[in-house]
Amino acid sequence: MRFRAKLNVHFDGAFNVGSGTMGGSLAQRPMLTDWRGLPMVPASSFKGRLRHTCKQLAEAMGQETCDDPVAEAMCQPGEDERFCPICRLFGSPWLESPLTFTDLTLMEPAFLAEARTPPRTSLRYGVGLSRRRRVAQDQLLYTTEVFLPGGTVTLKGEISGQLDDRDLGLLVAGLENLLALGGGKTSGMGWCELEFELYRIEDDGSETLLSADDVRRRWLS
Repeated sequence: MRFRAKLNVHFDGAFNVGSGTMGGSLAQRPMLTDWRGLPMVPASSFKGRLRHTCKQLAEAMGQETCDDPVAEAMCQPGEDERFCPICRLFGSPWLESPLTFTDLTLMEPAFLAEARTPPRTSLRYGVGLSRRRRVAQDQLLYTTEVFLPGGTVTLKGEISGQLDDRDLGLLVAGLENLLALGGGKTSGMGWCELEFELYRIEDDGSETLLSADDVRRRWLS
């Protein structure tokens, strides 16, 4: 089935999706922004979080999954050429994913999305912990750049592709159970609410709205 899912991700509190580089920020953990200077979630980051959520759900339902993300331990084509549900959805070094993800970009509130200057961000201070000693490490203070909306902000994006009913049901369940994005979840950052609309793409290109409940029930049955 060819499908498209329209996503709206709502953040009520501070969040940070890191860029992995210093960029123009003074923080050790800077925030990734789009060309407008507004916070965003890249498709790769969202896909990785959703993959992890779907893997947890599949294993909870007793389905076997491979030991990603180590390439050598992931599903490889053999005589039966069978892949686990996670590799079928999100791909592996030997199987291309049937899904296409877009970046999540800020849509609301309008005064932020249409602003001519980027919104201000803040720095949060933290300290690294020694896992062995279970205490704070000396001289390991770090800063995280965060976006403090002061209200609800909404980022939008899409997933599209072609899946059978069972794999689409797992994807829907993963979307319904994705609760946070970015870093700092243990300190209260990045918690979100994800809403989506699911459409089947017909042969003539038209779209038919699908019930997420029906799709998920077929996966659970």
